Amino acid sequence: MKDFVCNKCGKRHKFFSTIDFGLPKAVVDDLMSGALKSEKAERWMIINQQYFLIKTLIKLPVIGVGNITNLSILAWVTVSKSNFINYIDSLRKESSIEYE
Repeated sequence: MKDFVCNKCGKRHKFFSTIDFGLPKAVVDDLMSGALKSEKAERWMIINQQYFLIKTLIKLPVIGVGNITNLSILAWVTVSKSNFINYIDSLRKESSIEYE
């Protein structure tokens, strides 16, 4: 949480600059109980070899909050298997570029 001085009222307020949405509780409960099987890493997850999820970062510009310029939202989204494979390929390319 960050503080900022409001451009409208001149008072100091608290601002959550990053909001992290986890998986829905029902999904987490089923994963914990073993009802769903998963493979996962920090930025992706496959559930039951059927559902393909990617952790996304959405940045929204915020106007009028001083030095804070974006509201960042982390959320899981489902994608098709082909888009998931494209995403994993892009991660591999990023990591090979970083470490060469």
